[in-house]
Amino acid sequence: MNYKIREINWNQKNKDGIPYDCIDVMNYFNRDLKKGKYPYVPRKNNLITRNEIKNKWIPNKNRNITYVAEDLKLNKIIASATISLIQNKKEGILQITKDSNYKIKGIGTELTKKMIKIASSKGITIIIRTSVKNKSAIKVIKKLGYGEGELIKNFEPYRNKIKGSSYDVFEWIIKS
Repeated sequence: MNYKIREINWNQKNKDGIPYDCIDVMNYFNRDLKKGKYPYVPRKNNLITRNEIKNKWIPNKNRNITYVAEDLKLNKIIASATISLIQNKKEGILQITKDSNYKIKGIGTELTKKMIKIASSKGITIIIRTSVKNKSAIKVIKKLGYGEGELIKNFEPYRNKIKGSSYDVFEWIIKS
């Protein structure tokens, strides 16, 4: 499969003023959330809505750094990565999702490397948190040389929002 990683396009919009890239992310994310493909995402059953995109994503587009992976044949977004910047804009939380219909080996690793490189060039420290049971994400971070991460027991944002009996997470702080 031929794809490229690029900055999200906020300018190409549908008639409702919602960027097409955001619609693609919303569509694959909601479909996969309903199918239980994101057991480690603390949204539970809260689907992404057009109002959320209009009222949260678009107004915060300059506060966050978002890149996407686009299937060049279908002109469709198949993965996304966002660094949600915190207060002073020198620290941000990295979140990555990908469309489960696409089995592309290494796309998560590529997106993670890209976001770390961008953050480093801007002097931003990245925080990555994931469930101790999210083996694929842990494997990516270890593969990139960041080790085990710090164990946080009973992580508050995960309680009653993710499936499973453990709300423990690993956290990595990657300084620029």
